[in-house]
Amino acid sequence: MEKGLVDLAELRSNMSSANYEGKSSYGFKMGNKFIKVYIRKSDKGFFTPPDVDNIVDFSKFEAKTIVFPDEYIYEDGKKAGEISKFVNGKRLDENVDFIIIDRMIKSYEDVIADLYLYDFIDMIDLCYVNIIYSNRSGFHIIDTTDWKFRDNSLKLNIRRLNSCLIDAIVEDLLIPITYSKYYSKIDEIFYNNMAKYGNGGKRLQKEMNLLMNNEYRFLDFLYAYQEVYRIHYGEDANTLKDVKEFTKVLKKGWFYVILMILFITLYY
Repeated sequence: MEKGLVDLAELRSNMSSANYEGKSSYGFKMGNKFIKVYIRKSDKGFFTPPDVDNIVDFSKFEAKTIVFPDEYIYEDGKKAGEISKFVNGKRLDENVDFIIIDRMIKSYEDVIADLYLYDFIDMIDLCYVNIIYSNRSGFHIIDTTDWKFRDNSLKLNIRRLNSCLIDAIVEDLLIPITYSKYYSKIDEIFYNNMAKYGNGGKRLQKEMNLLMNNEYRFLDFLYAYQEVYRIHYGEDANTLKDVKEFTKVLKKGWFYVILMILFITLYY
């Protein structure tokens, strides 16, 4: 799309009214479309302009859970922005207590199917601020600006996805139950600074790696948690808020033993 069909100058003059501001772009919701304008070197701020000469054109790709650009905006023959569909929901760095667990599990399986389909794309910068969720439409991955073609990227992309979900959803569920004394050190654990924690820390790292590297293990954890919740309450947890409240019960009682037995059964 040529710049005349989108007023880049007007959008740039209204950066403060952007609906989204990222490290290399800012975006505006316009009806059911999302207009993303790339940062330029001449723009004020601490953001880094993208390498517009090497942005891969993904406009011909389609997926259920990945929001590829519908088209690109050009200025002086170079990409200056992109237009995609607007997806409603909350980013995973926001409060996610509203998430309905069964809906999340189904949508997670849809995301995994798309990652298999696009195994040849290295989804750089796949992080929780670039994952949007709503109970109506499920997960959507946004921001393909830095993505590149690279064969056999499936495992890396799954690890990125699961790491996001661990950070946003299950970190505060898993850690207090299994190794509560390491809860305050979760950042060090994720960065493999394990020496000071001894064997317990190494085991926790192993469990985290299983969750991050294999989609089935991640689902196993969610199913295991649902099973323990069902044992305690006689029904499934509905939302993540229910699960987080249940975590407080587990930390006080003997039910964590049941969960550990389920972990052992699933992992070993």
